[in-house]
Amino acid sequence: MEYIKNIYRDEMRDGFLVTADRKKIWQVEMELLAELDGICRRHGLRYFVDYGTLLGAVRHRGFIPWDDDIDVVMMRPDYERLKLVIAREGLREPFFFQTTYTDDIELWIGKLMNKGTSGVQDFSTDRFCQGIFLDIWPMDAAPDGAANGDELKQCYLELMYAVMAPDKLLRDLDGRLSTRINAQVLKKLCQMPFRWQWGELEKFLQRHFADSAQVGVFTMMLNGREAARPKAWYNDVVMLPFETIEVPAPAGWQEILDSEYGDWHKFVKFASDHNGTVFSADVPYKELIAAHRADAVKNKGEA
Repeated sequence: MEYIKNIYRDEMRDGFLVTADRKKIWQVEMELLAELDGICRRHGLRYFVDYGTLLGAVRHRGFIPWDDDIDVVMMRPDYERLKLVIAREGLREPFFFQTTYTDDIELWIGKLMNKGTSGVQDFSTDRFCQGIFLDIWPMDAAPDGAANGDELKQCYLELMYAVMAPDKLLRDLDGRLSTRINAQVLKKLCQMPFRWQWGELEKFLQRHFADSAQVGVFTMMLNGREAARPKAWYNDVVMLPFETIEVPAPAGWQEILDSEYGDWHKFVKFASDHNGTVFSADVPYKELIAAHRADAVKNKGEA
């Protein structure tokens, strides 16, 4: 299905030149979205477009012209079910669901990818998939001022401490650092490989999802890049036009955009979060990386 109109023709959108190459990348991302949508519909899972994709749906009825990806969010229980469904049923070629468990890399979210394309961020290796991707952000409980909110936040911080700086935490624990989580549990966590650490952290997040009336992306909240949002904003789904289809958005989309972007009606042409990523809808990532290596060897020999 052609999700992008006039895909092989450059055009101006809102004063920005959208090339045919960018449209081809968008087309692949829309195919990824359609694959995710089919899985979620079959298994009763909910997802919502969010971030720049939500803004694009509301303001542009499609992609923000200078954006290059699709972002969706899922509540933690649905996200965990999605992982199980894909692990059990698999995906049809050329789709691939990337997590820290599939590619043994430090990845905080899920990415649905097309293995026959390129979204290359690291040219030094082809040991993990680097196709064009769709980001799936799990939403977790956020402290909401309830009695256990401070304790929940402290536990989050201690778990992230164990994941991000295990050697330092071990030294601090030996120095009698006071923690909410049992010190022996934290020590054991510090000594695990990353994927096991992250697995234990995700189990904790799943167990405590119902402990708050607010949600947010766990890592984004901890580093201060995002404020918590009321769960109520995501209670219901509204369908919004996006290119040639409709996509599910949170019923509280206006509140989300207000809180995330302020005056979101105003156009702000930003540099993509994936600036430096090399995209191609036509060349598989392994071929692109191999060509880059060959060029590097050639250039070194000519130097």
